[in-house]
Amino acid sequence: MLQERHFYSTNEIIEKIDIEPVEFIKSFYPLTLLRRIYLTFTIFSKKSLINHAASGAFYFLLSIVPLALFFVFVLDSWLSGYGKVSDYFFQLLSEINPEINKQFFENLGLLKGGSSIYGVVGILGLLWSARLVFTSIRNGFDVIFPSTHQRGLIKNNLVSLIFLPIIFIATLVFFLTGAVIKQLNKLINAFDLNNIIDLSFLESLTGFYPAILAVFIAFMLYRFIPNIKIKGTYALTGALLFIVVMYFTQKILGIFISWSKYHILYGVISAVIIALFWTYILFSLFYFFAVFIYVQSHYKELEFIKWYSAVNGNAGIIDKLLFYNSLSSMKSSQISLSKDEAVFLSGQKGGFIYLLLSGVVFLERDKKFISDIAVYSFFGESGVIGDDIYDSDAVCQVPGFALKLSKEFYNSVSAASPEISKNMLTAIIERKY
Repeated sequence: MLQERHFYSTNEIIEKIDIEPVEFIKSFYPLTLLRRIYLTFTIFSKKSLINHAASGAFYFLLSIVPLALFFVFVLDSWLSGYGKVSDYFFQLLSEINPEINKQFFENLGLLKGGSSIYGVVGILGLLWSARLVFTSIRNGFDVIFPSTHQRGLIKNNLVSLIFLPIIFIATLVFFLTGAVIKQLNKLINAFDLNNIIDLSFLESLTGFYPAILAVFIAFMLYRFIPNIKIKGTYALTGALLFIVVMYFTQKILGIFISWSKYHILYGVISAVIIALFWTYILFSLFYFFAVFIYVQSHYKELEFIKWYSAVNGNAGIIDKLLFYNSLSSMKSSQISLSKDEAVFLSGQKGGFIYLLLSGVVFLERDKKFISDIAVYSFFGESGVIGDDIYDSDAVCQVPGFALKLSKEFYNSVSAASPEISKNMLTAIIERKY
């Protein structure tokens, strides 16, 4: 007697509640999260995204100087009377990157006095370097989020020009808000209005502004730069994880990197070296969590491909340990088969292909036997090829279970897995001849 194979998630009760928030929570179950992180590491390494991180870090570092020139012009002219605004701006920069602080710009000789030329050079340089940064990010995202749809040259340049003002305005609003709150608190204390108005709690939140700004920028990039549609929840999750891991990485690197030692060895240029190294780490993490977003968005397909390789003996030890008994995300696609049940009939409109998990299924044409279906094999391929019309009957002989996969899902996994495409082609040839 054949053993029936059934797949369940970690928590059957919660799995019955078919709403997106629950699916989102389930994605962070320990074993499910471990699988997703493993898939992220695998894809990140396979696609050599560290090279894209290196180019992004270089272009980002180029943008720091024109950005600083522009802000120096603003601080020394329009906001020259507000020293707190200037201090808060540099505090914000140092929170995003610990080596890009006021000392960094002083070492480069950029804070020796403002001039209108700063603003002109800063804007032109910022537009040029921003385009390079966004081009680098877009090229990396094209690798992570493959799509047949590509933006044109004009649209790509417009995207970079649109994002730059958004990021600039957001940065300006965040550090101005912090400075304004501090000034308001001073006025409240000066006029002894603490019993009536209390904004101290807002001032205590200003320490989180750099993190909030960083999450906002990462979310905008994850959500709108890829050529495919990314769910807001996935983009926000990736942005939050990116900032949290970036924060802890910054603390760990701070333990091992001594500014004074680098300054002795390299002099003023040490600021550039350390900033470049940290920015490279930053972009590597940024692309890593972009891959995590891709895994979140395509988890069913990726899990299915890994599982298919594991059950067919073509996977490594880790893949077998993690994915051999998985497929919980595809429970909705699983159907039970009863004896003498017709899974589909010849001439019937298709749109689905099936994969046998357990039991016995015969293919028949005009009541004549054509072939039997092996466990973990596809059948009903004519339902997703050509006119999507089944060319035979599929009748269950021994009860079991099967996966009913849509044409779109099958096309996705077969395009991503040469093994699945090869096995399907082999099965078609064997049944025809």
